[in-house]
Amino acid sequence: MNHKTILSDSEKSRLVDAIKRVEETTIAEIKIHIDNHCKEDVLVKAATVFTKLGMDKTSNKTGVLIYVACQDRKMAILADSAIHQKVKANYWDDLVAQCINYMKQGKYADGLIHVLHTIEKDLSSHFPSAIQSENPNEISNDLSFGEDE
Repeated sequence: MNHKTILSDSEKSRLVDAIKRVEETTIAEIKIHIDNHCKEDVLVKAATVFTKLGMDKTSNKTGVLIYVACQDRKMAILADSAIHQKVKANYWDDLVAQCINYMKQGKYADGLIHVLHTIEKDLSSHFPSAIQSENPNEISNDLSFGEDE
């Protein structure tokens, strides 16, 4: 199964809905990007994708990228400076480990939903959403996919 078919249409829809919920509750801008393979260090690749997708350009420095290389079962979560300063040092690593446990069981969508719910719960106190008109959607909520490899 490749990165564009690892999730069913209904799972993709569930993930987009979960991203919307996080962004309605917080000022975070969330993006899930899925590749087939990651041939380099996963954090280096995630940082490249973070910049390519414009996650570093959010007005409040609250971009969060969830990067997955599904065939390699590699994953990284990167957050822009405002969010990174508010979470514990091992916060993202713990979330990645939890999600990879789901992936090992073939439950990609459930793992990503778990990550999104956790981010929503944990960031809502530090980055609560203001009035919706003051919290524009700066990054598309749609999932993004890398090139076929």
